[in-house]
Amino acid sequence: MRADNDVSISLICQSFGYSRQAYYKKVRMIQEEKFKTEIVLKLIKERRKLMPRVGGKKLYYLLKDDFIKLDYKLGRDTFFEVLKEHDLLVKKRKSYVKTTNSFHRSGFYFQ
Repeated sequence: MRADNDVSISLICQSFGYSRQAYYKKVRMIQEEKFKTEIVLKLIKERRKLMPRVGGKKLYYLLKDDFIKLDYKLGRDTFFEVLKEHDLLVKKRKSYVKTTNSFHRSGFYFQ
Protein backbone atom coordinates (compact mmCIF):
# COMPACT_ATOMS: atom_id res chain seq x y z
CA MET A 1 0.00 0.00 0.00
CA ARG A 2 1.23 3.48 -0.86
CA ALA A 3 0.72 6.63 1.11
CA ASP A 4 -1.15 9.51 -0.51
CA ASN A 5 2.01 11.47 -1.29
CA ASP A 6 3.87 8.56 -2.93
CA VAL A 7 4.14 8.69 -6.71
CA SER A 8 4.58 5.57 -8.82
CA ILE A 9 7.68 4.89 -10.84
CA SER A 10 5.51 4.58 -13.95
CA LEU A 11 4.14 8.08 -13.52
CA ILE A 12 7.59 9.58 -12.95
CA CYS A 13 9.00 7.79 -16.00
CA GLN A 14 6.10 8.93 -18.17
CA SER A 15 6.59 12.53 -17.12
CA PHE A 16 10.24 12.40 -18.25
CA GLY A 17 9.47 10.43 -21.41
CA TYR A 18 11.09 7.13 -20.35
CA SER A 19 9.69 3.66 -19.90
CA ARG A 20 9.79 1.75 -16.62
CA GLN A 21 12.04 -0.76 -18.34
CA ALA A 22 14.60 1.96 -19.16
CA TYR A 23 14.50 3.17 -15.55
CA TYR A 24 15.16 -0.26 -14.08
CA LYS A 25 17.82 -0.97 -16.69
CA LYS A 26 19.64 2.21 -15.65
CA VAL A 27 19.33 1.28 -11.95
CA ARG A 28 20.75 -2.18 -12.66
CA MET A 29 23.62 -0.68 -14.71
CA ILE A 30 24.52 1.72 -11.89
CA GLN A 31 24.54 -1.15 -9.38
CA GLU A 32 26.78 -3.25 -11.64
CA GLU A 33 29.22 -0.36 -12.11
CA LYS A 34 29.34 0.21 -8.36
CA PHE A 35 30.05 -3.48 -7.78
CA LYS A 36 32.80 -3.51 -10.42
CA THR A 37 34.33 -0.35 -8.93
CA GLU A 38 34.43 -2.04 -5.52
CA ILE A 39 36.27 -5.01 -7.05
CA VAL A 40 38.76 -2.67 -8.75
CA LEU A 41 39.34 -0.80 -5.47
CA LYS A 42 39.95 -4.09 -3.68
CA LEU A 43 42.55 -5.09 -6.30
CA ILE A 44 44.22 -1.68 -6.08
CA LYS A 45 44.42 -1.77 -2.29
CA GLU A 46 45.88 -5.29 -2.31
CA ARG A 47 48.58 -4.23 -4.76
CA ARG A 48 49.27 -1.00 -2.89
CA LYS A 49 49.94 -2.97 0.31
CA LEU A 50 52.90 -4.56 -1.46
CA MET A 51 54.03 -1.46 -3.36
CA PRO A 52 52.62 1.72 -1.79
CA ARG A 53 54.41 4.20 -4.08
CA VAL A 54 53.62 2.53 -7.42
CA GLY A 55 52.19 5.02 -9.91
CA GLY A 56 48.93 4.82 -11.81
CA LYS A 57 50.33 3.74 -15.16
CA LYS A 58 52.34 0.87 -13.71
CA LEU A 59 49.48 -0.12 -11.43
CA TYR A 60 47.14 -0.29 -14.42
CA TYR A 61 49.67 -2.43 -16.29
CA LEU A 62 50.02 -4.77 -13.29
CA LEU A 63 46.26 -5.15 -12.82
CA LYS A 64 45.36 -5.49 -16.50
CA ASP A 65 45.60 -9.31 -16.39
CA ASP A 66 43.26 -9.38 -13.38
CA PHE A 67 40.73 -7.29 -15.30
CA ILE A 68 40.90 -9.74 -18.20
CA LYS A 69 40.36 -12.70 -15.83
CA LEU A 70 37.31 -10.97 -14.36
CA ASP A 71 36.06 -10.16 -17.90
CA TYR A 72 35.93 -6.49 -16.95
CA LYS A 73 36.80 -3.95 -19.59
CA LEU A 74 38.36 -0.94 -17.93
CA GLY A 75 40.37 1.57 -19.91
CA ARG A 76 43.32 3.51 -18.58
CA ASP A 77 41.47 6.82 -18.38
CA THR A 78 38.55 5.27 -16.49
CA PHE A 79 41.06 3.58 -14.18
CA PHE A 80 42.61 6.97 -13.44
CA GLU A 81 39.15 8.44 -12.80
CA VAL A 82 38.52 5.70 -10.20
CA LEU A 83 41.89 6.41 -8.58
CA LYS A 84 41.20 10.15 -8.49
CA GLU A 85 37.64 9.74 -7.25
CA HIS A 86 38.82 7.66 -4.28
CA ASP A 87 41.95 9.76 -3.62
CA LEU A 88 44.35 6.92 -4.48
CA LEU A 89 46.64 8.76 -6.87
CA VAL A 90 50.24 8.92 -5.66
CA LYS A 91 51.42 12.46 -5.10
CA LYS A 92 54.65 13.36 -6.86
CA ARG A 93 57.53 14.07 -4.55
CA LYS A 94 59.05 17.45 -5.05
CA SER A 95 62.64 17.16 -6.14
CA TYR A 96 64.82 19.71 -4.43
CA VAL A 97 68.37 20.32 -5.56
CA LYS A 98 70.57 22.85 -3.84
CA THR A 99 72.78 24.34 -6.54
CA THR A 100 74.38 27.27 -4.75
CA ASN A 101 77.10 26.98 -2.14
CA SER A 102 77.79 30.49 -0.88
CA PHE A 103 80.34 29.41 1.76
CA HIS A 104 83.00 27.80 -0.39
CA ARG A 105 86.67 28.62 -0.17
CA SER A 106 87.64 29.87 -3.56
CA GLY A 107 89.84 32.76 -4.60
CA PHE A 108 86.99 34.79 -6.04
CA TYR A 109 85.89 36.63 -2.94
CA PHE A 110 87.11 40.11 -2.18
CA GLN A 111 88.67 41.42 1.02
